[in-house]
Amino acid sequence: MTPLRPQRRNLCPGSPIIHFIAAAFLTNGIPHFVNGVSGRRFRIPFAQGAKLASPTANVVWGWANFLIAFPSRSGRSRQ
Repeated sequence: MTPLRPQRRNLCPGSPIIHFIAAAFLTNGIPHFVNGVSGRRFRIPFAQGAKLASPTANVVWGWANFLIAFPSRSGRSRQ
């Protein structure tokens, strides 16, 4: 009987970079989504000047960040 060894995954060379970028989008999306769902105004990159964006815009911006983060994080490291 052979001992069970964890299988080693072969990661592509750019995998740590992809995971870092995905984590940045995920981290950025959380405060926008939470403030939007809570009904509070919060800044987004497309707000003019120093004005705060509407809660609806923040929910959309948070979801956009999530939609970028999750597929790039889940699908790239598996071969």
